[in-house]
Amino acid sequence: MAAEIIEAIRQAETQAAEAKQAAEQEARQILQKAQEDAASLKEQKTREARARADQAMAEAEEQCRRMLQDAKAQEDAEIQTLKQTAASRRPQAVEAVLSQLLGNA
Repeated sequence: MAAEIIEAIRQAETQAAEAKQAAEQEARQILQKAQEDAASLKEQKTREARARADQAMAEAEEQCRRMLQDAKAQEDAEIQTLKQTAASRRPQAVEAVLSQLLGNA
């Protein structure tokens, strides 16, 4: 009977050690899976953030391009207006110069 009790105790200790080892292994696997999931999530979030940043940069570049086009169009319009003004005043300028030259002659 004592031998049976001792054997039962040894068997219980062996089972407890095996259960502990299995629990530790499972805990390591859970931890490893959590670390892998965290790394994967971090990589995914980084890709998403990079994509958003790239999109924002593209939008900013497009807005800048449109602003430059608008400024160029406005500049061209102002130059055209100045040319028209100069062309319309050219006969008066020529007449004033000739008048000065002929009046001083």
